[in-house]
Amino acid sequence: MPEDCGGVWGYDYLIEILADPSHDQHEERLEWLGLDTAGQFDPAAFDLTEVNKALRLPIRSDSELTTDRPAPTAGAIKTLARSMRCCTKARPASTGTGETIMEAAQTPRTAAELGDWLTRTVADYVRCDPAEIDPDVPLSDYGLDSISATTVCADIEDHFGLPVEVTLIWDHPTIGKLSQALAEELETAVR
Repeated sequence: MPEDCGGVWGYDYLIEILADPSHDQHEERLEWLGLDTAGQFDPAAFDLTEVNKALRLPIRSDSELTTDRPAPTAGAIKTLARSMRCCTKARPASTGTGETIMEAAQTPRTAAELGDWLTRTVADYVRCDPAEIDPDVPLSDYGLDSISATTVCADIEDHFGLPVEVTLIWDHPTIGKLSQALAEELETAVR
C-alpha cells in the first residue's frame, strides 16, 4: 500500500480510481504514483520473501526471529528503495532508447543543471513546490528521510548511470553541496 494514501479506505479508493480511466482523479493519481498507466500498478506485486531476501531478513515463522544476521548491503538497500518508487512521485528519466539522459547528452551536466534536477527530484519526494527548496538548507530540514535519501541515490544512479554511495546525501546535505559533488563525480566519470 503506498504510504500517505489514507489508510485501508484510501487504498481501496485508490484501487477504484485506477480501475476507472474516466474517473476525474485517474490521471492525477497516476502522476502521484509516478506511473504512465494503471496497468503498471499491481496491488498484489509486493513479495515479502523477495524484500526479506534483499534485506537478508529471516522470514517470520512461529519460532522467534533470529538476530544473528548480517546487516543489509548498500546494494540491497538501493534495490529495496527502487522497489518502493511506486509509493512516490519521482521516477528516473530515460531517452526511451535504453540509454540514460546523461548518455544521450552532448556535454556533461553543470552543477547548476544538476541542482535544478536534484531540486525537482527532492521536491517530489518531500511533496513541496521546487521553488520552496533553498539550495543551502539541509535536505533533512525539508523532511527528506533515510528511505527517500536512499531512493534519491538510486535515482542518481539510474538517471546518470553513475554509481554512488548511499551516504552521498548525508555527506553533502544541501542541494548546493550535493550538486557540486555530483558535477565533480560526473566530470571524472566522463573522462
